[in-house]
Amino acid sequence: MTSMEEMQFNMAYRQSPSLPVLCTTGTHYDVGYNTGVTFSNNIRQYVNSSKRICEKIKPYYDTQEGRELYDIFLKATEDSYPQYCRELKGISDGSGVPFEMLFLLNISPEIRRHLERDTTPKVEADGCSDIFLNGPNLKLLVHNEDCDPLVKQYGYMLNTKIDDVEGKERFLAFCYPGIFPGPAFAVNGDGLVITIDGLYPKHVTLGAPPRYFVNRSLMRMTDIDSAEKLARNAGHGMAFGFCANISSIRNTEESWVLEIAPGHPNAGTQIHTIEEGTELDPNYYFRCNSYKHSTVEEATYHSSTHRMIRAQELPAPKSLHDILNILGDTHHGLYPIFRTPRETDRSETVLTVSMNILNKTMNLYQGNPKYKPYPFLSLPLELDKDII
Repeated sequence: MTSMEEMQFNMAYRQSPSLPVLCTTGTHYDVGYNTGVTFSNNIRQYVNSSKRICEKIKPYYDTQEGRELYDIFLKATEDSYPQYCRELKGISDGSGVPFEMLFLLNISPEIRRHLERDTTPKVEADGCSDIFLNGPNLKLLVHNEDCDPLVKQYGYMLNTKIDDVEGKERFLAFCYPGIFPGPAFAVNGDGLVITIDGLYPKHVTLGAPPRYFVNRSLMRMTDIDSAEKLARNAGHGMAFGFCANISSIRNTEESWVLEIAPGHPNAGTQIHTIEEGTELDPNYYFRCNSYKHSTVEEATYHSSTHRMIRAQELPAPKSLHDILNILGDTHHGLYPIFRTPRETDRSETVLTVSMNILNKTMNLYQGNPKYKPYPFLSLPLELDKDII
């Protein structure tokens, strides 16, 4: 089979809703290697097909400034997260994609912001939308995964148990090709459910580890306090920004929003607690890609502003059906909540995921959930910590 035939075969295979799930155990390197071997074609095709990688990330790496930035981030990452560098080396060895290329993928948010540091962005950044609904009998965290459209074709799930010198990890996570678990959505063995919204500070903190590595570290959290500690990453901090939306299937009364801002030697953190409402008036909280509880100088992206405005115009949801109607809203012609690629916006809502905290289920939707409100895949939120 030629490379073109191989690409056409894989594209045909993924046209209908589908999502491969890899179950694997071992050390960080083992799990990385098994991921690389299993999804080598997905990773290679993504690296070779993505315009933002081919037209921005790779050419920048070939400049002196790009190499210097790469070296700065590599040193900061090796100092803070040597286990995840081993994991990335495993993905590289398993997939045959050079380590340098994979590391570039995992520092791509910092590279893009650094390249745009003195300009107003012309095209929207990746970014997701989230809704919490917290009542006595209904507790939901629902998330639109907005990212590079190619992720719909080449993304995958990782169901893993890691036992290494740094300790044990257990999680189920959605992954972008060649990028660590953590930047999208996941649940871990301690019953912590997490979805991520990218945030876009105006400046990158050089000398601190990249955002995706901090995302990856949150797979180890055991409660909201440990999540904040991991995000602060004392002594090292973080180069960029994101928001972690967190619920617990074991401590169901409250949910939390953890905003993280760049900083060195500590990242800035701010926790907002979403209390339980009443049965008739559950607590509703919508967020997307701007800081709500922290004071941070941000880059301006219109999509986040318009999604927030539109969500405020719509009636507060009382059910999952209502939430899916909001997350599927396409009212705004340029910057809708449910995103599809256009001249002003490079992102697509590749998946919607509903975390039902009381029923302990994760339901995944592909296509607009307002019109396709039935999941194509359901997975448990309660993971056995001893077996996969």
